[in-house]
Amino acid sequence: MKSRAFIILLFISGFVFGQSSQEIMESDLDKMKFLFLNKNYKGFSSFVYPKIIEMNGNEEKMIENMKASILKMENEGFKFVNIYFKDFNDAILKNNELQSTFTQVILMDTPKGKVLGEYTMIGISGDKGKSWKFIDTSGYDEKMIHSNFPDLDKRIVIKPKIKMFLEENNLRKKCSEFSGTELQSISPFTFKKTSVVILDNKSKETAEDGSYIASKVVRNTDNPCKIDFVIEEIQNKPKNMYKIGDVMHLELTGFENDVYYFILTRKNNKLVISDKFKVVKNL
Repeated sequence: MKSRAFIILLFISGFVFGQSSQEIMESDLDKMKFLFLNKNYKGFSSFVYPKIIEMNGNEEKMIENMKASILKMENEGFKFVNIYFKDFNDAILKNNELQSTFTQVILMDTPKGKVLGEYTMIGISGDKGKSWKFIDTSGYDEKMIHSNFPDLDKRIVIKPKIKMFLEENNLRKKCSEFSGTELQSISPFTFKKTSVVILDNKSKETAEDGSYIASKVVRNTDNPCKIDFVIEEIQNKPKNMYKIGDVMHLELTGFENDVYYFILTRKNNKLVISDKFKVVKNL
């Protein structure tokens, strides 16, 4: 059985100016993640710290190694589902570079179930936070990182790696509360805010300032984390990646307190976006 619900995506116009260096870093991370999950490894490599590329020989060789490694994993039943970032630390200034650490969370399908991995990542900016490059430490321990990257500040801490099976029952319980709720996300590409209102068993159509999409939703009651919807209406958005009648699949893949992480795919399972919602209020 499936229950019916309705989702209204209200796209609020206006850019958010004066982003902090951390906001720009998080934006660059989201762009890098989007490129990686969509297997655009050339674009992804533009966010990789140059020394990592040098350690692989060159960019072409690094991309070749990535493709081979990921293909081998997929053939063995391992697949990236989602990636998100949390626990950002304040940046440290060292030799005219900003250096920051945070946690990368990787959710993977495996032959034995979904597995969560947590790893320290390092962000480095040589232009006062206007752009960032990243070091993924998942293949190294702290001693190896500081040995290979001697310019890192000694205060940079590489936390022990964590791997665990996803508690899917806990996630589904949390997803069942994902109703009668107003949430927000901010586009990593435009810094525009998106307000999302989830309502069960009724439709709400309203004209707000800016552009919005009204979408009819069917939630899977066996797995409330999975929500299918059809784009029914688009207003005031001439340049839009969707069109009327598009079938979309939204899956909530994790949560941290009042933040939900999700992936959005089209009918053909092509990834459109991986993002997060923050709960604003319960309606």
